Amino acid sequence: MWLVICGALASFAMAWGIGANDVANSFATSVGAKTITLRQACVIAGIFEFAGALGLGGEVARTIAGSIARPAAFQNMPEMFAYGMLCALISASTWLYIATYLSLAVSTTHSIIGAVLGFALVWGGSGAVVWNDRKDTFPYSTGLVPVVCSWFVSPITAGIAAGVLFFLNRLIVLRRQNSTTLAIWVFPVLVFLTVFINLFFVIYKGASKVAKWDSHKSAWVSAVVAAGLFVLACFPGTWILRRQVTKDMDEAAQKAADAEANAGKEKEGAEEAEPTSKAMKLFNSIKRAATHGLDVDIHAKVETDRDFHDLHAAAEVFSPETEQVYKYLQVFTACAVAFAHGANDVANAVGPFAGIYHVYRFWNVTSNGETPIWVLAMGGAGIVVGLATYGYNIIVTLGVGLAKMTPARGYCAELAAGITISIASVYGLPVSTTQIITGAEMGVGLVESIRTGVNYKLLAKQFAAWVFTLIIAGFLSAAIFAFGAYAPSLTMGKDIIAYETSIRNLTNVIYRSLNASNLAVNATFPGQYDPTLNRTIVTNQRTISNMFNTKTIGYIDPSQLATQMNAAYLTYVNYSVVTTGFNRSTRAYVPANQSYADSTIQVKPYAAAAPAATAAGGRLNSRRQVPASADRRAVEWWVRPSLAFAAGALLWLVICGAIASFAMAWGIGANDVANSFATSVGAKTITLRQACVIAGIFEFAGALGLGGEVARTIAGSIARPAAFQDMPEMFAYGMLCALISASTWLYIATYLSLAVSTTHSIIGAVLGFALVWGGSGAVVWNDRKDTFPYSTGLVPVVCSWFVSPITAGIAAGVLFFLNRLIVLRRQNSTTLAIWVFPVLVFLTIFINLFFVIYKGASKVAKWDSHKSAWVSAVVAAGLFVLACFPGTWILRRQVTKDMDEAAQKAADAEANAGKEKEGAEEAEPTSKAMKLFNSIKRAATHGLDVDIHAKVETDRDFHDLHAAAEVFSPETEQVYKYLQVFTACAVAFAHGANDVANAVGPFAGIWHVYRFWNVTSNGETPLWVLALGGAGIVVGLATYGYNIIVTLGVGLAKMTPARGYCAELAAGITISIASVYGLPVSTTQIITGAEMGVGLVESIRTGVNYKLLAKQFAAWVFTLIIAGFLSAAIFAFGAYAPSLTMGKDIMAYETSIRNLTNVIYRSLNASNLAVNATFPGQYDPTLNRTIVTNQRTISNMFNTKTIGYIDPSQLATQMNAAYLTYVNYSVVTTGFNRSTRAYVPANQSYADSTIQVKPYAAAAPAATAAGGR
Repeated sequence: MWLVICGALASFAMAWGIGANDVANSFATSVGAKTITLRQACVIAGIFEFAGALGLGGEVARTIAGSIARPAAFQNMPEMFAYGMLCALISASTWLYIATYLSLAVSTTHSIIGAVLGFALVWGGSGAVVWNDRKDTFPYSTGLVPVVCSWFVSPITAGIAAGVLFFLNRLIVLRRQNSTTLAIWVFPVLVFLTVFINLFFVIYKGASKVAKWDSHKSAWVSAVVAAGLFVLACFPGTWILRRQVTKDMDEAAQKAADAEANAGKEKEGAEEAEPTSKAMKLFNSIKRAATHGLDVDIHAKVETDRDFHDLHAAAEVFSPETEQVYKYLQVFTACAVAFAHGANDVANAVGPFAGIYHVYRFWNVTSNGETPIWVLAMGGAGIVVGLATYGYNIIVTLGVGLAKMTPARGYCAELAAGITISIASVYGLPVSTTQIITGAEMGVGLVESIRTGVNYKLLAKQFAAWVFTLIIAGFLSAAIFAFGAYAPSLTMGKDIIAYETSIRNLTNVIYRSLNASNLAVNATFPGQYDPTLNRTIVTNQRTISNMFNTKTIGYIDPSQLATQMNAAYLTYVNYSVVTTGFNRSTRAYVPANQSYADSTIQVKPYAAAAPAATAAGGRLNSRRQVPASADRRAVEWWVRPSLAFAAGALLWLVICGAIASFAMAWGIGANDVANSFATSVGAKTITLRQACVIAGIFEFAGALGLGGEVARTIAGSIARPAAFQDMPEMFAYGMLCALISASTWLYIATYLSLAVSTTHSIIGAVLGFALVWGGSGAVVWNDRKDTFPYSTGLVPVVCSWFVSPITAGIAAGVLFFLNRLIVLRRQNSTTLAIWVFPVLVFLTIFINLFFVIYKGASKVAKWDSHKSAWVSAVVAAGLFVLACFPGTWILRRQVTKDMDEAAQKAADAEANAGKEKEGAEEAEPTSKAMKLFNSIKRAATHGLDVDIHAKVETDRDFHDLHAAAEVFSPETEQVYKYLQVFTACAVAFAHGANDVANAVGPFAGIWHVYRFWNVTSNGETPLWVLALGGAGIVVGLATYGYNIIVTLGVGLAKMTPARGYCAELAAGITISIASVYGLPVSTTQIITGAEMGVGLVESIRTGVNYKLLAKQFAAWVFTLIIAGFLSAAIFAFGAYAPSLTMGKDIMAYETSIRNLTNVIYRSLNASNLAVNATFPGQYDPTLNRTIVTNQRTISNMFNTKTIGYIDPSQLATQMNAAYLTYVNYSVVTTGFNRSTRAYVPANQSYADSTIQVKPYAAAAPAATAAGGR
């Protein structure tokens, strides 16, 4: 059902894209020629596109796959076809949106064909694709090759036709002195031609599907109608047209004069009419936004774009009156094209959805299914909405930019397009209306002027877009389809578990039954039980037990499990005799060389009964069996290849997981590391380049040195790993989805300059897929624990949104208040700062070192918080002594030197400003190679060269914030710089050691599942995984970290070395306390709160940018929601999709179970026939009815065209029924039990060593009891 719902949404989205791109290029000539306005085009589309879609769309909304993919390839798994069509709609519509945004007119038909090609290749390889199939009629080919050929044939053919038409019209009419009169006289001929071409196109491509008319009859009807209109156009048409043209020109002249005279008054009136109430302003804003697509001036770009301007300036100008004549022809053409487009191209959107809907209803694949009227209506509505909201972008491109369009030129282009499409329709040529209209415009432009009549740059872009349409749409579709098709399926996984369980239970019942009979023999004749049977039972049961030991083995191969099931049945057959009807006394059976259907079956005596029973089930002998003498090691070796198969099936998860992990690390570097360095860079303590160097060294060192100890599986704190033990592959897939969604949100947040928590991003993502997997029971909401804070799970995370920033803000505020009171506001502040420096060194070293040791090294040395604090205090005390002497003496000299150098640099920079500019101009390279190299270099290092303080001058809020801040002594601020440099290094090391787990932790979980096939929260993280995360963090900070540094380092509160040092130290204190008590805090929220505390001490009114703070808090709240929603959506898209690998496993289970039941019933039926051969008419009718009924049931279950889904529990019931039937009509004979016919009574236990042995007369019900379970 979810495929139908998502398919409907994707189909509407595809229709929207068709409206914005394909319909827009169909109307481009009419709107570009100013024959109709953009609003009128939308009205025409709303009527004629919708009417065409509803009226004739159902006849052409065939399943698109038929022309490229072979539907027969999907008959075994129709649900995979439906899923592929959904992927095709998503990928094709995505490409249409991108192309429309880039002003590229592409073929919607080729988009959907490319998308179908993509998923067909993933599904069935090249054999599932129609490449170049031959056919008997022109063009003698079908498939992908003709589509590629159409890239050249379509535009060239349309271009030639348009060029000829425009050349003839220009020669005969447009360039004449009396061109208007000639145009009116030619008008009837053009009416005939226009009506015939467009009507033929509509009839042959639409109505002929209803009336079944061929091309000849369609042409004949079109000609008759066109001839009738030709007569009307001659009289009174020409007379009316002449009067109307004169009237139109007079009205146009009057409007122009009135507009010029009233220009100033209208402006004043507009100012007076501007509403003052907020409600009316809001209403007008919403109205303008809703109708923006209808009010765009598509010709405005002629004045702003040089290529467009030159194109129009060079074009020949014809008589306005003559152009007015052609307008009336083009209005009809626009209506006809809209109707035909709605009737035909709506299939590109609703055709795939019709395929999905057909599979949902009938569970088979067809290329001729009916399309419901509501589906057509949905497609028609989407087309109209797409044109109205975003169609202007393509209309500007093709209607204005490719070639100059006037009514005469546009009419020739549209008529030529109609001719080309009509011819292609007759011969079934795979052409695209987009390419045809582009070629027609190109033909008109080339006749205009080969040099200036066509915008060749735009034409080259269009052609490249046509080529890449198939490639991009196909690649997107293949990627989306493979992401779901090769993912583990939640529903199919449950089915597989059901099959595995039922097969395991059946084999256990068989072996228990045989073992019970063997024990019964031993009770009658001590020591005389059958040792061969005993070994077989022990060996085979051990093999099955090992197969289900998923923590060791992992994947259970269906073929091997079916082999064990068959081996169990064959063992039972070998140790039993079938007794049906009178066969209980004659023991008749079917010899190995006899046919089941042979009416003259030879009946042999009891002595040959054992091999006969084997022969009756002979189809099982070809199955591979485990040797009776196999020991435990041999069995495990035999099963071990299945783990290799599972590993191979999950290899794509490891590869994609590594890529996603690096992407997540990049996001952490751009967002999380950037906000950690924001105070240092914002305070100008270090530059952006220096921050990247520090991160490159200390973040990477922290990740490699201590990251492995904290790169735990993130799921442990929010999702319960135990919930995934039955299907570890689903856990690995969920972690991949979590990485994708969390990194996507980080990119969006970084682009929007929102500093968010990477920890909360990954927690939200894990929460999302855990809810989809196991519901609320799979999530840790608020579990109690004995130690502070007495809670773990999601609730403490929510609480941290408030607790962490407030705590850090209070600490930072107190530190800044004390520093400002004791040092910064004093007259001798520099001297005081130098004297206080050792105390601050002690405090700084202690806090940062404790954070590093307790959060990192303590995992190796197993130190508690007390020992970590003691070691940190000893080291800090030693450095305090050094800071007292010679530290203070060195610092005083260094500060003086730094200030002198800064003053000298400022003076030199001012003096040499002009010279440097001249030198830069002289040094500008002249060679193209050097220019290219410099461009690449600037692009690569752009993130390092951004002036993060430039926004202070351009943003009013930033400027006011900095202007209102108190200014302290530069010398004093210089003292604090040295403290902040150390803090930056320590924070970078600690961050690399701890927060790298947000990126590599989920991937470590994927890697662990891939290697060991179980879920754990304490798996080891390889060194190369840590290196991958560390590299991603550094790259992220270097390339895009500046965006967050600008936000937190410059925009939230003014940062100077003193302020930044207090903020960072407060953040360190807060994180250290949280580390001791295991509080779930975020460094992002803590550093934000610390800056807020400093700003509030500065000034409650002007010290903090409250707008930015509100945005940050909203981002923290939405982080969990958005990351969780994205993860849930991506996970559900794959988890509920049909799985290609699991589908094959289910088919294998179904086939093996069906084969076994058929073999059992054939064996029983053969014995029944043998009874009938010995005693005619005396066969067992009850058995006969049971066999017929059960085999019919199984046959109906496998009639997938009618039933569709095969319920594992029902199929297992049939398998058990077949076995039970065999048990009811057989007697177990093991060892000396062949003579005594010992069995286990119903009230006895298999494990009972004193089993009662009863005579033969009670054998039948006893056998039932033995297999009854």
